[in-house]
Amino acid sequence: VDAGTGKTSFVNFVAADDFGRLINPMIVEGQVHGGLAQGIGQALLENAVYDPSGQLLTASFMDYAMPRSDDLPSFKLSHTTTLCPGNPLG
Repeated sequence: VDAGTGKTSFVNFVAADDFGRLINPMIVEGQVHGGLAQGIGQALLENAVYDPSGQLLTASFMDYAMPRSDDLPSFKLSHTTTLCPGNPLG
């Protein structure tokens, strides 16, 4: 976190998952990227604001910042495969 501006930056980001047998690795990688972007956006950019009666005031994409590509780090992805022993296809 930059003390002067308050901007958060990532030094390194690694995601390691066990998906089992991958049918289409490219789609899986896209899903991981999307999940990481959503999680980073929720943690750093989005803010749920309610009025005194409990009505959500930040309920649309116009009400809070969505992550942009410059808000996200480069990802290093890794996976392992643990096959399901109870299924003949794994």
